[in-house]
Amino acid sequence: MNADGMINVGEPLPRIAACRALPDFGLEVMWTEGGIDIVDVYPALASRRMFERVRSSERVFSNCAVGEDGTCVAWPDGAELSAAWIARLAEDIPANRPSNTMRM
Repeated sequence: MNADGMINVGEPLPRIAACRALPDFGLEVMWTEGGIDIVDVYPALASRRMFERVRSSERVFSNCAVGEDGTCVAWPDGAELSAAWIARLAEDIPANRPSNTMRM
């Protein structure tokens, strides 16, 4: 327990302050805790049927926005990619990796 009487259960969840779509399904993510990552989110988009519209068109993909309380990136069709998932991708995938293939 901390001085406020709150129980600490681990690291706080990552929160997104701003995001911007980049070519080839990249996202530039500014974190509320500080720092900016450029993340290839295509592996996440390819893994779930709910992202079909988002991954089928870079035009749709480019309409991303920060979801409520910074917990996700959201698209107008209701698809959401959690900040935690994006943070994991940022750790696993080297930033600024050259893209050799077109995914569309």
